Amino acid sequence: GVAVVLCLHSCGLHKYMWLQREPFKDIFQICVDRMGHGGSSDPPCHNGGASDYTFADLVAELVELMDEVYKEWNIPPEKKFFVIGHSQGACCTIEMAACPEVRDRIEAIAPVSGPCDIWNPSLTKQERKFFPSVIRNCESNACCSGGSLGRFMMRLGAKSMLRPVRADKAWDDGMAAHFKSYCRSQEGGDQRAWDVVYADPFMVTQIIDAHFPGPHNAKVWTTDMRRGNAAPWSYDPREITVPCFIYNGTKEETPFGCAEVNHKLIEDSQLIGWDAYGHCSIMIEHRRIIQALVKKQKVEGPPLWEKGQEAAKL
Repeated sequence: GVAVVLCLHSCGLHKYMWLQREPFKDIFQICVDRMGHGGSSDPPCHNGGASDYTFADLVAELVELMDEVYKEWNIPPEKKFFVIGHSQGACCTIEMAACPEVRDRIEAIAPVSGPCDIWNPSLTKQERKFFPSVIRNCESNACCSGGSLGRFMMRLGAKSMLRPVRADKAWDDGMAAHFKSYCRSQEGGDQRAWDVVYADPFMVTQIIDAHFPGPHNAKVWTTDMRRGNAAPWSYDPREITVPCFIYNGTKEETPFGCAEVNHKLIEDSQLIGWDAYGHCSIMIEHRRIIQALVKKQKVEGPPLWEKGQEAAKL
């Protein structure tokens, strides 16, 4: 039969990051703009904190979406679906599989380059140390916690994520500068993967296009980031029982320690760490990850960048 796969994008990007070079066969791919991104409505916005729009709020919205898609396409309600997410979308993926109201409807999940439930009560202070305190403490109001500094830095980061697209073509849209500063540097990874992924016009177009115009406003971005990186999650990843395949670059923007924590929290999960990929260059693997996910398997073999440019297009 046809596998149903829900694909959840990163913070500040949009659904077209899941666009495929060729349509899947026997996979019904559901790609949606999360609230506050692309063509979707805005989530509740107050002060841009994690409590503005919690994972409990977000998961309920996604369940409503899946219910409506099932109805519109006459999919039997008992048919289970798969979930894959990248970055903050990976957090949403994990929380869907941990939520008691929906987890029995899910076949398997694949979080890619996702943060972790850093304030999970099972983690020790030592186990949290790998994650920068200025980020993990930015929900804190305690004296000397660094919370106010973290919130200030989040607000600065949010401004850089707003990339409005003007109708006037006689202006610099910033795409070339973003490619140079982010894709060839800030995303992490190294030149071995960059030289393969970013020699592919499809991948360059997809990745850069997905970054524009960014979230609807700064508070959408800070809420997304603070919810995933600095607050206790609504649902405990330790409650996940479905097959889980965790992917992460070993030296990318999302610390590999996050993948290790997710692996620790999610019993019987499988952790796949790939050298050389950065936070977005790993997107070249999305097709293989989805194809393996619907078989409830991990991707086998070396990363695509090792096979060269032509093989990477398959």
